Amino acid sequence: MIWDSGANSATTINLTSELAKDTPSKGSWIDDYNAICEAVKLTKCPHFTSGSIEPGFQVFRMSNCIVDDANWKAALLACASVGSGVKEIVLQRCQLEPSHLSDLALAIEKMGSIVSLKLEYLTWNREKVGEYREGMKQLLSVGVSIDYLSIRGNKLGDSFVTELLSQSLPFSIFIKAINISDNNLTEAGLASLLSCVRLNTTLEWINASNNHISSLPVDAISTLLLSSVMSADDEAQLKGQAGRVGDRNKAIKELNKKRKKGGQVEIPELALKAACVVKIGAENRLVNQSLSIVDLSQNPIDLSILPGACSRLRESFSSASEAIIKACQLDPSSPRLSIYLRGCGVESIDPSYLSIHAAMDLCLA
Repeated sequence: MIWDSGANSATTINLTSELAKDTPSKGSWIDDYNAICEAVKLTKCPHFTSGSIEPGFQVFRMSNCIVDDANWKAALLACASVGSGVKEIVLQRCQLEPSHLSDLALAIEKMGSIVSLKLEYLTWNREKVGEYREGMKQLLSVGVSIDYLSIRGNKLGDSFVTELLSQSLPFSIFIKAINISDNNLTEAGLASLLSCVRLNTTLEWINASNNHISSLPVDAISTLLLSSVMSADDEAQLKGQAGRVGDRNKAIKELNKKRKKGGQVEIPELALKAACVVKIGAENRLVNQSLSIVDLSQNPIDLSILPGACSRLRESFSSASEAIIKACQLDPSSPRLSIYLRGCGVESIDPSYLSIHAAMDLCLA
């Protein structure tokens, strides 16, 4: 049942000015939300829920609704109350507009960090892909630690997913894991996504299971593992990352002055993990050393072309110079990248055809 309240059409909340007030939390998300609703005479959304995983770890969840603007902003204000324990925000089976992403960015920036953000099984307006891209870029570039981002189950397809993330992931300085399962993604879309993480130094895990991926994106994997030439644009983006972290830390220092006066726990400053840049000959090359798992389980892998893809990957490694192998720190005793192919029927292929290199592991079961 989709809930869409028209009762709050006359109620407005200025999210930016309200976030600047540093309102202390009453101890739980629901108490903070109720207080905001009472203050602005807001009809509460019955599809907002909250819970607690452990002490100091609260969850805000919005499901099965087309939420009005005032309720949405009230919920985010409750999440961002000074001292709030909200560490996970979940949006499921709702209608998502670009403005939701922009509002989320403002709230999460105030929160300082969040463990998990799930935007799953949502309705997206496909005519606004550019606006969503800008909203996602704003959300992921605020210089805030988001450990886990899930856009699972949205059936977005290659172009929408890559448009959404292509200009966001290079700016997402602190994200550790992303779930894009069940999004009608093909190997072309996965290749585009992998090419976006070259400059990312914290992303460790991509879940691309249950999509339409039929083979391995050989060139994109080779580039990740064997480095790529750093361009002037790459250098500019890396400098921009450092600048954004510096700006964010200045803001954290100012915020912590207020939190200290109010007896609140201070937000830790951010530490940027530097990109791995190695010089080989006359070239500066980028080496991604963070991504360690790509989960392609439950995809319709074409068993007739998979051995050929593995052969091409073997050739990439064998043709790479010793200098590149050494610079990329491809330790033969420990795989740098594991690709999960569980439930893809790959077990029927002779394992010798799937052997690539000691730095890369295909996990079949």
